[in-house]
Amino acid sequence: VIAAAKRALKGTDGCLGSVIISLQQTQHDNLCQLRIFARLDDVFTQLAEEMQIKIDTFKLYTARVPREWQPNDDVFLVPYSQRDGKKDAKQKDETRERWDLRKGAKVMITNGRYENDVASIVGKDSQGHYKVKLPGEDGIIKTMGSWFIEAAVNGDLEQLPLVNYDTELHGDKKALIRPNDPDVGALSGYAHAVHDCPHVEAIKEELSQLSVEDAKGILHQAAKSCMWTGCDNKKENWVCLKSHRVLCGRFANKHMVLHNKKATENNIAMGTADLSFWCYGCRSYLHHLTIRPIYDVYNTFHIAKFGEKVTQPFGATG
Repeated sequence: VIAAAKRALKGTDGCLGSVIISLQQTQHDNLCQLRIFARLDDVFTQLAEEMQIKIDTFKLYTARVPREWQPNDDVFLVPYSQRDGKKDAKQKDETRERWDLRKGAKVMITNGRYENDVASIVGKDSQGHYKVKLPGEDGIIKTMGSWFIEAAVNGDLEQLPLVNYDTELHGDKKALIRPNDPDVGALSGYAHAVHDCPHVEAIKEELSQLSVEDAKGILHQAAKSCMWTGCDNKKENWVCLKSHRVLCGRFANKHMVLHNKKATENNIAMGTADLSFWCYGCRSYLHHLTIRPIYDVYNTFHIAKFGEKVTQPFGATG
């Protein structure tokens, strides 16, 4: 975006510049030659109609699995070890392991932040992706993309993301429950913003008292450094919306994560770079347009950062 915009501003032959399409204002808006506040899907649908480009009808993806490798619905025969989910090159077709993903099945996650945790399959979503409930009283649900099925049956994966849990193979895993783990995203690799958060109510008063001048001071501190003693991180800083402390995020020195662990009421934080909201209690991003107190805080910081109110009304989605 930046390089193309600068070439156009210099008058370089053949350079038309940059186009930014987003509902949220960005720090590069002043550089682009065309700025559209809308959803990408809406813009490209209209563009395709204008250019008379035919768009194929969307068909929901379904895994292509040979009948012999699917003895029952959501049960598959795969060339992977049930112990750790790793591919076994010596394993023959007739000795494939049974991979049971039916509702209620107990599974063990094989890698990533939740490695070795025992979870359960609680069904599938509207697009056929598997919903995996993690251990703990909060019952966080993550998603395993349905595309894993076809890849697993064909032996295209290095390791299954999860295997069926067997106490004889895997032992007792109860001690591995982490009820306040700072996780992002899902098993499928994407992050999802929730439209409701029970932890907002606890800091509703603090959120309502935040002024534009307060927000300007917080942004100034974020650009200066993390407030943790001995940390001078200037990038990827977050602000705790309970204490207003500015601390570095998980991709820096994780001081905001430590701040939450020291006091669990410090659940909700906002990224000062992109004005995104994260709840450690929900272990999820919060949708800034559909939760009223969060929307108001977002608008306050938007004014402090960009000098104008948010263009999208409360309740808009996209």
